[in-house]
Amino acid sequence: VYLLGNPLARMDVVGGAMEGERVACGSAHPDNVVPTLMGGFGIMHSQFDPVDIFRTKVSYQKLAVPFNLWFGIITPRVHLETRKMREVLRDNPIIWEQNITNKKAQDDVIEGIKSSDFERIGRGINAEAWVTPLRIKYIPQGDEALRVGRSHHGIYGGSISGSGPSLFIVSDNSISVLEALHAMEEVFLKNADIPFCDKHLTQVNSHGACVIDQNISNFIKDSGVDYHQEFHQKNAYESHNS
Repeated sequence: VYLLGNPLARMDVVGGAMEGERVACGSAHPDNVVPTLMGGFGIMHSQFDPVDIFRTKVSYQKLAVPFNLWFGIITPRVHLETRKMREVLRDNPIIWEQNITNKKAQDDVIEGIKSSDFERIGRGINAEAWVTPLRIKYIPQGDEALRVGRSHHGIYGGSISGSGPSLFIVSDNSISVLEALHAMEEVFLKNADIPFCDKHLTQVNSHGACVIDQNISNFIKDSGVDYHQEFHQKNAYESHNS
């Protein structure tokens, strides 16, 4: 679409992107493509058209994200197939009690985002009772790494990201996130089959995916993230621990 001069609105690309998901994991779903295209933190509802995927209706309501909400993401170098991870859920259908728990957890995350209540956000993330317990066992050291991350000072919650193997943690303090990621990495590297981990400190991108070229300075300026401040925070952390 970008190479064609962006003739379509972002939501008009969803149908084609969902077909890409079908190739990747066997199911055409908007869970990943809509947030990637639209950015932000949102509530999504879709009316799937099994005959014509391009007529599938998807609504995406963005929520205002607290400016000091930080995410840490750690990805151990292990291979997990999305297709297999979706099969894990199909083979273990959600039961009534898990459904009730997850509905309450979802409400806590949404209301926590809307009210900038970080403890409630974390409580909701940690309470998820179906996907995380089923999938975390396929990540070597995953249970222990997640426990270490959640229990670290300043971290409000954490869970598995999508099908894995990435895990994420949330906080209102970027230094706490960096320290927790380091502790989680130490857990993963105890496993000889994990050569290294990728770690990222980030905030919510409210713009969606975009091409970064000569306008990179404008993108950074408009993103709302003080990258210069974060650079100094990282340096301060590294100096403190050197």
